[in-house]
Amino acid sequence: MEFPLKINMYCPKCNKHSEHKLKEWKKGKRDFMRKKSRFVYGKRFMGYGANRPKATGTKKQAKRFIALATCSICKRKVYFKSATRMKKAQLAQK
Repeated sequence: MEFPLKINMYCPKCNKHSEHKLKEWKKGKRDFMRKKSRFVYGKRFMGYGANRPKATGTKKQAKRFIALATCSICKRKVYFKSATRMKKAQLAQK
């Protein structure tokens, strides 16, 4: 995905607008030893072959772009989320 490397936005710690560096945010690896994960995949769906029921509906065509913005002055990190869902081609035009 193409997105700007720097953006001017409000920093709540500095209490003013400053330049922020943008870095694409990605989900971390899931921890399957957590209590909730053991519950969901082990006990909750017993009788269904321990598998989750299939989700119904259609797949979303595009995602909202999420980035981690770091303030150039105080180095505070803030999540930056795009206002609308965008396809990869639309992000390249921006």
